[in-house]
Amino acid sequence: MKAVDQAGALLDLAKVRALGRRIPVAVRINLNNRCHSRCRYCSFWSTPTEELSTAEWRAVIADLARAGTRRLSLSGGEPTLRKDLAEIVRAAGDHGIFTELNSTGFLFDERRDALRPLELVKLSLDGSPTVHDRIRNRPGAFDELLGGIRVLRELGVKLSFAFTMTRENLADIPFALDFAREHDTFVAFQPVMATEHSAEDVRRDSFPAPADYRRAIELLTRAKLREPARLRNSLGGLRHIASWPDIRGLDCWAGEAFAMIEANGDVVPCDRIRYDSPVPNVRTHGTLGALGKLPEYQCAGCGFCGSVELNMLLAGRLDIVPTIARVIARR
Repeated sequence: MKAVDQAGALLDLAKVRALGRRIPVAVRINLNNRCHSRCRYCSFWSTPTEELSTAEWRAVIADLARAGTRRLSLSGGEPTLRKDLAEIVRAAGDHGIFTELNSTGFLFDERRDALRPLELVKLSLDGSPTVHDRIRNRPGAFDELLGGIRVLRELGVKLSFAFTMTRENLADIPFALDFAREHDTFVAFQPVMATEHSAEDVRRDSFPAPADYRRAIELLTRAKLREPARLRNSLGGLRHIASWPDIRGLDCWAGEAFAMIEANGDVVPCDRIRYDSPVPNVRTHGTLGALGKLPEYQCAGCGFCGSVELNMLLAGRLDIVPTIARVIARR
């Protein structure tokens, strides 16, 4: 993201915070619910839904640009399963939007045209090869990740890792840090959460013991102090998620400074909570109309790294600026 774009984003966030303006500075799009993996802590793959067409996504992105969106995160499911991914990425680039992708590394050889223009690709990392494959319920998943890294290096695309902390992989946190060091990048750590898109048995099967989790946060805090550039999380962010699973005490700006759009066009403040009232859809309300009709919500707290850091920035926590700057720095 260029310096002028960074300044504009910070100005827009200031307008949201000080003037009560609703500006979707950051938006995540779930392009599909389809996925080739069967991760133990996620059930996107089991919730099929109609998907917006290429033309519809192009129109949505154009509307988001007019609404003030500066950062777009393309996710899923597994977004590389969409054969039109390159066209969607190109639409965002045509409007000058900083665009990143959340993926496993699947089909990267076939999707080079989609990957090449991206500012950042965030790859899911669940641990060492055996642990990664077991959590993903997919033999060869770690080799797939390595293949994805190879393609990104060949294309010169910036990459990072995202590590969801579960009962099965806390012992692999040192591996994840070493892996990030080996690939000269950073990794975002976040606790497993029971959400609308997590498996029903996630709490029983994936939640770590509280004492084990606290020790993991202590380890990450020491790692942050020793090697700040290796962790996406700020120290303040780590302190915030230390109270998991009861994460409170941070005002959320979902629906005000950021929003999510589901594969079928539903627009919500956040896709990780349940809504009691119907949610607006871009097909019936238009993108701008849907953004103006976002439902009310109640949230008990969030441990997702990107949301935590953005909410801390809006709370005036300037100590997290270096970690955000590292993410949006140009490759």
